[in-house]
Amino acid sequence: MNGQPPNSTNMSLLDEEGICMLSLDGGGVRGLSSLYVLKRIMDGHNAERKKLGQNVQKPADIFDLIGGTSTGGLIAIMLGRLKMGVDECISAYNDLIKVVFNDKARVHQSKISLRGQTGLSPTDEMVDSHEPGCKVFMCATSKLDAATYRFRSYTSHKSFLNATICQAARATFAAMTSFNPVSIGGMKFVDGVLGANNPADQVEEEAREIRCPTTGDLQPLVKCFISIGTGKLQTYSIEDRADKFIATLAKMATDVERTEETSLKRWRQHLDRGSVFRFNVDQGLQTVGVKEYKKKGEIQAATYKYLNSQVQSSLLQRCVGNLILKKKLTGLDFELTIAIQLSQKVTGRLQDFKDVEKLKLQFNLQNGFATAAVENQVSQVIKVDGLEMPDAIAILRHCLFDKGLLADEEILKELITELDGLPLSGETELEESIGILGSFFLLTPKKGGSMFDMPTIVHLYLRTWVQQKKPPKGMTETVTKRLNELVPRVNWSKRLIWKEYEAHAIRILTVCQDRNLKFDERFRLACKVGSWLLRERNIKGAIPWLQEALCWAKKSIFKHTQRRFRIQLDLAEAYAEAEQSAKAIQLAENGLEFQEKHVTKDDSSVLAVSCVLAKAHRYNGSPKKEIDRLGKLKEFSRKRNEMERLAVLGELGKCYNFAKEYDKAAENLELWVDVARSNVAKDDPILIIVKIHLAYAYGQQGQHNEAISILEEAFPIQERNWGKSHSDTIITRSHLANQYLEAKKLAKAISVLEKLVPIQSKTLGQMNRETMLSENLLVKAYFNN
Repeated sequence: MNGQPPNSTNMSLLDEEGICMLSLDGGGVRGLSSLYVLKRIMDGHNAERKKLGQNVQKPADIFDLIGGTSTGGLIAIMLGRLKMGVDECISAYNDLIKVVFNDKARVHQSKISLRGQTGLSPTDEMVDSHEPGCKVFMCATSKLDAATYRFRSYTSHKSFLNATICQAARATFAAMTSFNPVSIGGMKFVDGVLGANNPADQVEEEAREIRCPTTGDLQPLVKCFISIGTGKLQTYSIEDRADKFIATLAKMATDVERTEETSLKRWRQHLDRGSVFRFNVDQGLQTVGVKEYKKKGEIQAATYKYLNSQVQSSLLQRCVGNLILKKKLTGLDFELTIAIQLSQKVTGRLQDFKDVEKLKLQFNLQNGFATAAVENQVSQVIKVDGLEMPDAIAILRHCLFDKGLLADEEILKELITELDGLPLSGETELEESIGILGSFFLLTPKKGGSMFDMPTIVHLYLRTWVQQKKPPKGMTETVTKRLNELVPRVNWSKRLIWKEYEAHAIRILTVCQDRNLKFDERFRLACKVGSWLLRERNIKGAIPWLQEALCWAKKSIFKHTQRRFRIQLDLAEAYAEAEQSAKAIQLAENGLEFQEKHVTKDDSSVLAVSCVLAKAHRYNGSPKKEIDRLGKLKEFSRKRNEMERLAVLGELGKCYNFAKEYDKAAENLELWVDVARSNVAKDDPILIIVKIHLAYAYGQQGQHNEAISILEEAFPIQERNWGKSHSDTIITRSHLANQYLEAKKLAKAISVLEKLVPIQSKTLGQMNRETMLSENLLVKAYFNN
């Protein structure tokens, strides 16, 4: 890292294309420790990305190669081949170890297909049918000659056995689980720990074969190499007992430490530079046996104590700082890569040259490389020489933000297919992406429809310009205006377009906010962003942008228009959802006064205000306050369009639920679902929320199976779209567990509660009333089961 921040102007190509590798030791149930370490790394990484308005990443999005042995191999499959997030992997791993490390595992081994714990089918091939961005391998040991073999998720000239994922997984931890040796292609394999319990050397060798088979010079190509152990073991003597597991443990202990020592010596220079990391809990796991799956609490406690130490905390920060730089630009043509490298080498010397002509003389060779790179992208290249800086910037803006260019999906893909996202994506994405485009193939339409490129000299000028700490004010305004045109108004059928630009919009609004830039398009975009986040149930994220938009609307030409009225109601609704009922009621009632003074009063606007007021009163403990008015609106709603009718029915049903009149709630919500059947998408939050309210009404009337049927359909969609830690998702999971308990489906209730309690503990706190209630329900379920 060399102490440079993520947006350093001398960011090297290594940060963009360097290899990121992850090595996972074996260790039975202590594999949980390695997952907890990786979770801390990924949480830190994604926290930094969140600050920059970027999407959450999984390990498969970052690491180019993941290798593991024994249970580490299985974790490698889940992270890389199945592309699980770390939390998802921990949950699946917890389920798995209960089965494979059970004393009855040997008896029932024929029944263990891993399907229930990981979603795998026995027939899924280990080799991915598509060339994976994240390559995975696992180690297994031949019973015949004790040689270490690798089962890969990608094609390799060294692979000679075709195995399914389940076969490879069984092979890599056969001895550890008391399974018999696994036969694959006529060969028998035993546990990978007997050959390479710390697979760091194997990962290094595999990366060398993939990336530099001719030279074997891997180290200059590595951006980050993380090796994670499963805790230091006690010292065993093989002669003490002939028991297979004591022998295995002795082999594991010596193998791990020997590999760790030799590997760290080999990478000493990179350790100092902050690109190689080894994490291995040193105290607290010595007494945890490889099969003792009931000691999960001890494993977690020892790992967190280790990670919270000053030394490891500092190391974790350095590790996160390294990973956040990763761009993962893949598939660049060789000539293109050379052009970038050469341009970067001279960028820092630009100030030494006083005019364009002198600088051009220094770049004849580089210009040739750059032209060759461009010719690979377009059919016609017309040289443009002597372009001065202001003209270059003007062309850059025109190229990136010309409506016709960004509207044409095919041209856009052609231009930025090598970039990680659209030209405005993530971190200092705006500046860096423009810099990359400016470095090697900046194109713009020319009269007559042909295209031309800019010479290397201009590319280099632009690269220097865009790497300033702050983008110029004019550029920020241009981007904001363009995004305001691209982001659609809230309509669930256009959600994919919104998601495409969400991170970019939030990023540019934050820049405008930080720099106190005030212009109409900024606030119009803030209104759209706030309304979309509200629709997606991201209430906390929506409120600041809606507040900003309303402040602007009150002072703009829209201060007496329907637009200002709509923004005010959206903000009132957001306040109501955030249980800030007083603010919501005040805004909604002010909206009625505003409407009478400035806007043509009609039934639609009365309906909108009534629905917002009803929501606010529901959360304020007065659900009956708006029922009469909503009832009257319901009668008139038969003549309205379907969306207005749905708004009345949905809010009326929810009010009845809160008023404990469950039969009337169910009546209105059933009608809502019936009307919405062909008009509302299955993943629309409006539909999901209504279904959950309907399930609640059924449950309160003793119709538990009907409630379960609805929740089992709605909950997976809710969890996928909103995340498992979202407050609505937690409430629904809790509701589903309760319905299972009421229906005497204890096994299903236990399964749901075992996932719910850790989420509540982390999100709400261990002493939270809801967390403790769920813990009590889980204990009772265990007892009754």
